[in-house]
Amino acid sequence: MTLNKSDTLIMAIATAFIVANIYYCQPLIVLIAKEFNISAAQAGHTSYLTQAGYAVGLLFLVPLGDMFERKKQIVFTTVLAVLALLMAATAKSFIILEVACFLIGFSSCVPQLILPLSAHLAAPAQRGKVVGIIMSGLLVGILASRTLSGFIGEIYGWRVMFYIAAVICIAIILLMQLRFPQSFPNFNGNYKKLMGSITSLVKQEPVLREASAINFFVFMIFGSFWTNMVLLLANNPYDFKSDQIGLFGLVGVAGALTAPLVGKLGDNGNPRIAVGYGLALLFIAQVVFYFLVHSSAFL
Repeated sequence: MTLNKSDTLIMAIATAFIVANIYYCQPLIVLIAKEFNISAAQAGHTSYLTQAGYAVGLLFLVPLGDMFERKKQIVFTTVLAVLALLMAATAKSFIILEVACFLIGFSSCVPQLILPLSAHLAAPAQRGKVVGIIMSGLLVGILASRTLSGFIGEIYGWRVMFYIAAVICIAIILLMQLRFPQSFPNFNGNYKKLMGSITSLVKQEPVLREASAINFFVFMIFGSFWTNMVLLLANNPYDFKSDQIGLFGLVGVAGALTAPLVGKLGDNGNPRIAVGYGLALLFIAQVVFYFLVHSSAFL
């Protein structure tokens, strides 16, 4: 089967809400530090442990999409995310919260299962556009999650945000169960052979190596920017509260909405050109951040 517009939209919505799990904790760092009586830097461990769990999930869970029916794997992994979110919401110590955050990241790799599913089912001429729409959902979820968690944390406390995230994921599970298309894999080997094939692909595909390297550095810059900005805005000269810090995510959403346009450019021409423009803009942004760090307008 091929994807229709409503299928693509539902995939984008699911992607947005599930990837948001990874980023809810960032504006809440100061609130978490106060409750557990630790420094903001130590509370920031929740951010990188969530990212670390996400990386482990990408490595060990996402390849399973080539072995198992993707819809079942996506639903099952999201159930794990619900359990991890509830663990975070009820954590009695910071160590338990750290473990919960790692598990949240590990089980929130679902968007990286949805993306290949959408690419597999999309018509070749529409693939870039479809992936762009899903990527919009991904980026909106990453950025808007900060705004949502900032406001919820400031008004109701940081634990409530994790409870709300668990409820959202339960609703998404029901939606995915009803509307996600099935996709049966062609891989017939075992898990060891599957993981071994990753090495073979890296060796054989130069474009894969190039794309992986670009994504590695871009996402490293992206993650370090947003995490450090939270600590910057929470201290002098800003002294912003979590809801004010979260508002900066809304600015980033404007950029996320361009993803379908960039995907369409990839369908119509050389995608390297779009990537080149993106890297140039990223470089300019880092220069601005370095020299004008104490200007909220430039941030």
